[in-house]
Amino acid sequence: MRNFSYGKLDPKDTTAKDVLYSVIKDPSTGKETRTVIDLTNTIKEILKETNNDLIKELKSAVAYDITKEVAVTNIKSDGKEVSVFSAVADVNANDAEVKGVNLPDSLWQKTFKVFDVKLYDASGNLLTVNVSEFAIGKTDFNFALGSGEIYSTLPAGKYKVVVYFTN
Repeated sequence: MRNFSYGKLDPKDTTAKDVLYSVIKDPSTGKETRTVIDLTNTIKEILKETNNDLIKELKSAVAYDITKEVAVTNIKSDGKEVSVFSAVADVNANDAEVKGVNLPDSLWQKTFKVFDVKLYDASGNLLTVNVSEFAIGKTDFNFALGSGEIYSTLPAGKYKVVVYFTN
């Protein structure tokens, strides 16, 4: 008879990590044999098959949509979960300071640390510009285009700002 369990392979070993394992009991001796089930190799074999529907379902299950609402990513930084949201920034001509970008309601009056910021133009193209001097207010945030003593300007307009952060 075969049973499946999740826990310590050797219950006496309090330092062991929990694993998925099978237990086979020999009917004549009553002795139990425990064997770790390695799901990693099983999953790899499944993914090697050309089942595109399964792969699409798996990608969909772990995907996140970057919107104005906070979404949790599958990224960690120093053990902390990285979340993301997007906003619209109004950039003024000849001005490296971007002010008054709205935070999602769920972040109002909360403390968080910026992990990364990406800026996109109206066509959805990623812009390669440094972002610094990130200042978080109660309901909005400000930042500067550039860093140190070198600042950049962009043509006036609306830009999509994608902010990755940790709590």
